[in-house]
This record gives sequence, C-alpha cells and structure tokens, in this order.
Amino acid sequence: MNALINSLSLIADAAEYLDRSTSAAWRIRAALTNMAVWSANSYVWLEENQPDSERMHRDRIKLSTIRCWLRDCNTSSFALDLTPGNVRKTLGLERITDPHEDACRIARAKCMQTRNAANFAKYYQSALELAEARKQQHERAVERIANILSDHGWTLEGQMFDARGYDTIYETPTFVSDEDLVDEDLMETEIDKLSDTLANALEAMYVEVDNQLAAAIVTAKINRLAGYKVAIEQMMSIVGVDKAVLARRQVQLEAQLEAERKLLDGKAKTLDEQIAEQMAAMQAPEPAPEPIKPEPKVKTTAAERKAAREARLAAKAAA
Repeated sequence: MNALINSLSLIADAAEYLDRSTSAAWRIRAALTNMAVWSANSYVWLEENQPDSERMHRDRIKLSTIRCWLRDCNTSSFALDLTPGNVRKTLGLERITDPHEDACRIARAKCMQTRNAANFAKYYQSALELAEARKQQHERAVERIANILSDHGWTLEGQMFDARGYDTIYETPTFVSDEDLVDEDLMETEIDKLSDTLANALEAMYVEVDNQLAAAIVTAKINRLAGYKVAIEQMMSIVGVDKAVLARRQVQLEAQLEAERKLLDGKAKTLDEQIAEQMAAMQAPEPAPEPIKPEPKVKTTAAERKAAREARLAAKAAA
C-alpha cells in the first residue's frame, strides 16, 4: 500500500481538530473523493462509448487500486462519503451555472486562438451542445459510479492485458478481487496530486498548531497540540515537505501581511482625521442669525392721499 495512504492515520485526528481553522480534513477528503469519482466517471464513459477499448482493463486496475486506498482510509483515517448524493456534488451537477456565459467564454477563447471571430456563433453553439451532453452523461453515470466505488472486484472474461503488456486469459466469467489487480505504478499522476494537497494542508496545520501552542495555557491542550505537532512533522517527512522552503514562505507571507497592515493603518489614520474634522464641525456653535430689518415706511403727500380717497369714493359710487 502506498506510504501516503498508509500514513494518513498519523494526521487524521490533528486534521479533524484543526479543520475549522485550516480546512485540512476537508481538503484531504475532497482530494480523495475527486480522485475516485472522476476515475470512475472515465471508466463509465468508456463503457458507453468504447466498450472494446484496451483502456478498459487499465482503468479497472486503477479503480481497483483506488478502492483499496479508499477502504484503508475509511477504516483507519478519513471516512469518505461516496453515496450518489455526494457523487452528484463532485460531478458538479448541483452547481448553479449560466450556460450562456460559459459558452460565450469558450467561444471567445477559441476565436482568440484562431485570430478570427467569424466562427463565434459556431463555437458558441458547439459549446452549448457539449455542455448539455456532458451534463446528461454525468446524470446517467451517478448511480453507476456509486456502485463501482462500492464494489470489491471485477467479473472478467476473455483476454486481458495489464499496464505492462502481460496478458491473462479468463476462459469463463471469473471474479477477480481488487487486491489481485492493484498496481500503484499506474497511479503516478494521482499520487502527485494527493501529495500536493497533503503538502498544502500540512503547511496550514503546522502554522496553526504552532500558533495554538503559543497561546495554550492548559496542560491537557498543550500535550494534545504537542502530539499533533510531532505527527504533522512525521507526515511532512513522508510527503517530502521541505521545512526550509516552508520557513521562507512563512517569512515572505508575514512581510506581505506587515506591508498590508501598514497600508491599512495609513488609510485608517486618514479616515480618523476626516471623522475628527466632521465631529469638530458638528460641535462648532452655529452662527447667530442676522436680525431682520423692518421695511421703511413710505411717506405720502396730502395731495396723494386726497387723490386716493377720491378714487375709492368714485369706485364705490360706480358700484
């Protein structure tokens, strides 16, 4: 069994304990689940489209290896959910997407590659059709993938070639267990992806456990975190994480955070000054209103008063 898979039990408790702050357990489960579901989906696609392909038996061997890994994880480290519901999520069938936007993006990328926009509509329609066909294929494959991942072997008949070209002939339908088909030499790509995921998770866990150890004052918690740190360091050695590189990355990250903090402090200081100016303006006494000057009285002459009186009398008589 692969050393990475065998050693996951070292960090299982630490990953679960630190999962809220590092998402380590979630990342590792997601990597294992994606590896299993997409490998099974590739096999289902071959069943539907190329049932006589030589790749079929190669994919069976890969799936047998993956299933052995998953059973080991389920019993010793991380429990995985490989039910149809979670298979749907992994295939992206529950993700809300915009087919129009996706098709436009794909068509635009193809136009940029060909340096010609004349076929945009053609590329757009092709992308829509491909997306719909892929979705339908994933919908059909959900139950089959879940069943494949829960099996423990294959029923084989006829001549089968392994990854090295050696053939085995099964004259009658024969059940072959996963343990008899395991070949980890085929899993180089999957192991590399899993190693990258583990390295990133271990880095986050290592930094977090150091921070929590520095702040811990309860003996039980200190002992637990110290044990987790030892397990994390052992797993880092197995994965091949370079602590010197990790230390340099941490120093660079802290320098970036310090620069960002100074920038934010400068902005906050400017904002504080603006707020202080506004508060000072609000607290300043309002200027007293200017007194309203009465309008000067208009003086009239005796002749003007007499003319006005006669005008009123004439108007009354006319009425």
